[in-house]
Amino acid sequence: MGLGVLKRISGVAALSIVIGILFSGSVALAEERAGAERDFSQEYSEGEMSSGEDVGPAGAAGTQENSRKEYAQEEYPLLYGTWAGAAGGAMELWEIGKEYEVLPGDSLWDISEKLWGDGWWYGELLAANEDMIENPGLIYPGMCLQTGRRGCIVRKEAKYGGMQMGDYSMDIPGEWTVGTISCGEAWANLALSGEGFKWIAVLAQDKKEETVQTTQDWEACTRRIRDYVGKYHSENISDLAFEHYRMGEGEEVFVYSFLWQMDLSNGRQAQVRACMGMKLTEQIQAEFLGVAASYDIHGTVRYVAASFEEKEGYDPQTSSVNDSNMSIQPQADWEMEGMLNPFAWVEEFFTALIEEAEGTQPEPADTREGLMERISRPGGRR
Repeated sequence: MGLGVLKRISGVAALSIVIGILFSGSVALAEERAGAERDFSQEYSEGEMSSGEDVGPAGAAGTQENSRKEYAQEEYPLLYGTWAGAAGGAMELWEIGKEYEVLPGDSLWDISEKLWGDGWWYGELLAANEDMIENPGLIYPGMCLQTGRRGCIVRKEAKYGGMQMGDYSMDIPGEWTVGTISCGEAWANLALSGEGFKWIAVLAQDKKEETVQTTQDWEACTRRIRDYVGKYHSENISDLAFEHYRMGEGEEVFVYSFLWQMDLSNGRQAQVRACMGMKLTEQIQAEFLGVAASYDIHGTVRYVAASFEEKEGYDPQTSSVNDSNMSIQPQADWEMEGMLNPFAWVEEFFTALIEEAEGTQPEPADTREGLMERISRPGGRR
């Protein structure tokens, strides 16, 4: 199975876009290095719906504590509870939350108020713990309840057909194109890109046993990722947030987003939003690395990842997605075996981009010489 003819989005083409973003003030720039940084949230108008917006049992907007900052209007919000969408036109995702230990005097209503700000959501606790709770009025101190809720994302791009390959399919955001992306030694030979500075690098391959092992305990995996970021990228990364969902047929979706900060030679700083998504189907793992400026890349990566579907009858023994030679490089070593390291990739891409923009890019020979050293280090480029 081949990738077909792809439109190439070269580093030079991306450079013209990013230079405008970095130096025109469209991205949050610091007026002085010691001055207060402008946050993305000051640049973008708030959307009508926030990610994970509650729609109450009667259809009225509810309340929800959401620690993730809003950087752009939500393109593909995750809706909880009753929503009015096209029948059959939504993807259902079960949020995997932390356990809650029942305290003396607790009721399901009280717990729902603590977790989500509204007691009406007690039905979600019942649904997530139906094997444990027979009578909603009888819960006992010490019981450990699952706190994930059921959400839906309206599949508004499905009508356009998306990307249909021999072994899998996925939706593509409206008016986005398919091509490649590269800058310096960072590249991906399958990328989705939208107008302006927003794109998603895609890597689909046969599911690896080490990936399954790494994500089996997602809580422990997120702690290791945080430790890695603290050790190698503490000065560049902030606002790191994680999500975990289950879909039909035991499929899983993992999402984590972060803010990447860059120092410029003129003493200023710039920030871009990045998001990593991965879906594990029965036989395939599909990874999506998205970067954008004034755009909801988090919601878009989550949408595209959730829409990824393995075709019925796929057999990697007879026709493997690995035969497509799809690749994202470099792939730096790190503890999370089987998973793409997005931090090292983003670092390589934007370091090279800034070097090219500022005329400080090293000679090609130096770049080649240092490449193997950089990608062999857990922290990537140094």
